Amino acid sequence: MPEFQLGLFNGWWFSAAYVAINILVIAAVPRDVVKRLTTNPVKTSSEKLSSKIEMILFFGVVIYPIFVSMKLGTAWFWSGLFVFIAAMTAYVISILNFAATPKDQPVVKGLFRISRNPIHVTSFVALVGVGIATASWVIILVNIIVQIMMHKTTLAEERFCLEKYGDSYREYMGKVPRYFLFF
Repeated sequence: MPEFQLGLFNGWWFSAAYVAINILVIAAVPRDVVKRLTTNPVKTSSEKLSSKIEMILFFGVVIYPIFVSMKLGTAWFWSGLFVFIAAMTAYVISILNFAATPKDQPVVKGLFRISRNPIHVTSFVALVGVGIATASWVIILVNIIVQIMMHKTTLAEERFCLEKYGDSYREYMGKVPRYFLFF
């Protein structure tokens, strides 16, 4: 278990970058895109509960690195930094792909050609990068739990897209994996 203390060289750099990138992207895209990104589809009661727990754990994954020191100069740090930067770059690209799609059409271009949920996937990978850079199994484990719980949200989003876009979304689902490769 890593030491739980504040420090200049803790993972807060990653947390701050993650939050700042989200704020900058949200400020850069039109308001209607932000609304579409943050509109939750109708969920069952179990999906609502799962979503609430998922969000609490997610914020924990973003806040916890503040108290975990980075493993500067190690392969852990450099590997984690590379994973974080690559994933956050793909994260921004996927949001821009979403923003470039008219609201009356399903998002099927850019990174959405290889994953139906590239925003979820890249966020997950970025936070795994934080776990690697800080050599924190806690960050990685909780992030995995968040993503497992997010699966219910993903299913609700897909139901919403099927209702809204019909056969064109069903065809898209047949061509593109939900997460990545065969997942």
